[in-house]
Amino acid sequence: MLDQILMRFSPVPQPPPGTFVDQTAVIVGGTGGLGLAAAVHFINLGAKQVFITSRNASRAKHALEELERLTNGKSAEKNKVVVMELNMASLKSVSAFAQEFADINVGGGGVDCVLLNAGVVSVKYQATKDGL
Repeated sequence: MLDQILMRFSPVPQPPPGTFVDQTAVIVGGTGGLGLAAAVHFINLGAKQVFITSRNASRAKHALEELERLTNGKSAEKNKVVVMELNMASLKSVSAFAQEFADINVGGGGVDCVLLNAGVVSVKYQATKDGL
């Protein structure tokens, strides 16, 4: 309780600009909410490249527009933001994403940060289309 009160008056400082210079980040579920906010943050902290995933092409397009607006155009630099299709509820989609990412990032130095932000809410057990 005391920690919560103290945080109101003395918040944790944000990382300094340049913290992610020359680094690559992958954000699963980066087209809205906290994922989109994290993408903005990585770009503003100097990330070389930010990969965001989406299950929906129209959401991905909207996210790119928002990123450009919220980063004052920094996200529009060549290959700064890459949108990739990924549905975490499908093993086939996850495998395809991993292969496509490996093909895109050849010689890119790997991944420095991964934010797993995709949300799945289900109160009832049900198998995926892959039988898992």
